[in-house]
Order: sequence, then structure tokens, then C-alpha cells
Amino acid sequence: MLAEHKIELREGTTRYVSIDCVNANTGGAFDFTGYSAQTWISFGDDERYLSTAVVDSTVSYVIPASMSIGKTQGVAETRIFKDNDVFEVIRMVINVRKASKPDTAYHSPS
Repeated sequence: MLAEHKIELREGTTRYVSIDCVNANTGGAFDFTGYSAQTWISFGDDERYLSTAVVDSTVSYVIPASMSIGKTQGVAETRIFKDNDVFEVIRMVINVRKASKPDTAYHSPS
């Protein structure tokens, strides 16, 4: 079964993503020893690899606020690699909700 999840994100906001991974056979924490992890994200014409951290059995990355400006949908795919094998951790479909004022920098009160 493929792990695909849907999330909503307000346009122009930062999203911290943390995925707790379990071993499908034992139900216990996944052992990432010897694995490398990567996350690719795309909001239409803006796509890139994000810095992906693994701490114990948790995979984490940050979706930058600027990526969602003017967008309606995106996708993020996290994969792990070991030797010649590639495994999917999660595919996330991101629905972007319009912001009235999608500021990505703080403005002093006027």
C-alpha cells in the first residue's frame, strides 16, 4: 500500500514536517542505519530537493513559505535509499489555500 497523505497549507506560510516511521513488520521504530533520505517538492514550475534530516526514526524537513505564493497545489515525495534499493516513505499532496495578504516578511504596524 502506498503512503499518500493530503495536507492543507495557507499560501505563504512555512510548514515543518515530521514523519515518525515504523517498521511495517514489527510495528516498532524504523531503524535508519545505513539509509539516506531525500525529499523532492514541486509547486508547478518551482521544484527542488529539500534538506531532509533523520533523527532516530523521524524524518523531518521544512516547506519554505515562498514556494506556495500564487500556487494552488503541490506535491512532496520522501524516499530512502540503501545500497541499490529505493523505498517510498510518503507522498504528500499539498492543497494551498489562498491568503488575503501572503506576506513572507514581517511588516511593522503602520
